Amino acid sequence: MIATASRSSGLDIPFVEMPPQSREVAMRAQFDSDAPVLEVGAFIAGRYRVLEKIGEGGMGQLYACLDTVLSREVAVKLMQRSLAAEPLVAERLMREAMLAAQLRRHVAQVFDCGMLPTGEPFIVMELLSGQDMYAVLRESGPLSPEEVTAAMLQVCDGLAEAHEKGIIHRDLKPENLFCARQPDGEVVIKIVDFGVSKQVTGRRMRAQTNPGESVGSPQYMSPEQITAPSEVDTRTDIWSLGVVMYELLTGRLPFRGPGTARICAAVLTEPTPSISDCRDDVPPALEFIVRRCLEKDRERRFPDVQQLSAALAALGPVNAPGSRFASARPSSAASADVQDDEAAAPPRPRRRWVGVLCSLAILGGCVALLGQGVREGRIHVPSAAELRQVPSRIAAWRFSLPFRQPAQDQ
Repeated sequence: MIATASRSSGLDIPFVEMPPQSREVAMRAQFDSDAPVLEVGAFIAGRYRVLEKIGEGGMGQLYACLDTVLSREVAVKLMQRSLAAEPLVAERLMREAMLAAQLRRHVAQVFDCGMLPTGEPFIVMELLSGQDMYAVLRESGPLSPEEVTAAMLQVCDGLAEAHEKGIIHRDLKPENLFCARQPDGEVVIKIVDFGVSKQVTGRRMRAQTNPGESVGSPQYMSPEQITAPSEVDTRTDIWSLGVVMYELLTGRLPFRGPGTARICAAVLTEPTPSISDCRDDVPPALEFIVRRCLEKDRERRFPDVQQLSAALAALGPVNAPGSRFASARPSSAASADVQDDEAAAPPRPRRRWVGVLCSLAILGGCVALLGQGVREGRIHVPSAAELRQVPSRIAAWRFSLPFRQPAQDQ
């Protein structure tokens, strides 16, 4: 799935609150696995031949493999054997596969999943080349407003599909937004790690968390995700996107603290700091969008990602020179195509029957007035004898017309 990982936790499926430690400490955390690293050439599930190990995390290891049946390169996420012994943890890995397999747009595609004879669950996904957005932020610093807008439009497109299927991600953060480089050089954002996602419609799935258990990363969790995790809806993802946009624009988190409790207290009580205090080149409209995403009362946020996407698109062109993200907006492009087709189509024929009805109404009114005038005697109806005299009267009028007298000869 991921060709390069920015942090050791990039492969984790965080299903409880993050430990009360800084991001720097988390980056230095060493991977401790009781399972040996698979050698190049080893097989997973008798089908996937290991090409190289490309990442590891607290939950397991990630390998680039060759699918020997379909002759294509894939990524295989393999869980630690000790964790696989925990039914709840193993079910969460399978849950990630089941939810991600339902999605197509801006999501790492899932091809297969299963359980090894030794008990470790695994997921087979598309092999992506690139880095996550936290690595981009760490290497190049805060992004330009145009780059943030273009990237978020892609994320909104993928998130809209998930929300339409009743899937709430609940752990959106830069590490879970992967910048996948395509063969043509274009960068496409892929949403990864649906391990803590919640499905609220469609096929019923057994709850993977206790009703009162907070899931996700505290720095990106919405107030309601902290206080009432069982009652979250799609607007919790909108809050998380607001935190992500703030961090990408400023290089810092809006709500910070030395531990989980302090971070949660900041999310619940502290006002959102102003982006303009960190930089002065962010358009006020974009800062307004970020602040609206970070409204503590979810009723005041964008009601859905479609409206958030529309607000971002209204900022104007985002394919600025040097931007690393293309403005991939399939739904908006489709709408534009429809509008273009309508503009190019020939005009519809005018509805002539409307004019006919109007003419008949006028004619009927004239007939009614004529009949009323005849009945009241104001209009004389000629008899047959008078009609026979009409030609002779016309001839008499013709010869009685005055003519100019000819001039006398001089």
